[in-house]
Amino acid sequence: METDKDQPGYELDSAPKMWIEHRKQKKRLVDFSFGADPSSDTQPLRTHTKVLWNTAGDAVAIQFQERHYSHLSVYRLKGDLSDPESFLACPLPVDGEIIQKLVPRFKEFRSRWFQHPDAWIDDHTLL
Repeated sequence: METDKDQPGYELDSAPKMWIEHRKQKKRLVDFSFGADPSSDTQPLRTHTKVLWNTAGDAVAIQFQERHYSHLSVYRLKGDLSDPESFLACPLPVDGEIIQKLVPRFKEFRSRWFQHPDAWIDDHTLL
C-alpha cells in the first residue's frame, strides 16, 4: 500500500491518494482516498492508518483514524494472487442508520464510535 504527496492536485491540508499495488507486476489494483479528515489531528498520515490483511492475502481491512472517530474500509481481491485483476470495495453497514432504527428521535447522528478491525477469524470473516 502506498501514498504519494507529489501527485498533481495535492494541497497541504489534503490527504494524498492511496493505493494497493502488486509489486512484482507493478500494477495498481485499487486507488482510494484517505478515509478520514486529514486535518483533525497534527500527527503524520502514517500514524492514522492501520492495515490488516487476511492470511490468504486476498482481503484487507483499512482503518483511518481521526481524533474522535475512525472509519473502516474493506477491499477484496478480484482474480487470484498470481494474476490479480483489482481490489473491490466491500460495503459496510452505516452506523447512523443502525442507531436511527434503535433511537428514532435522532434526526442526525454521527456516532463517536471507533471502527477497529481486530483480526480476521478466517479468510472471509473480520472481527
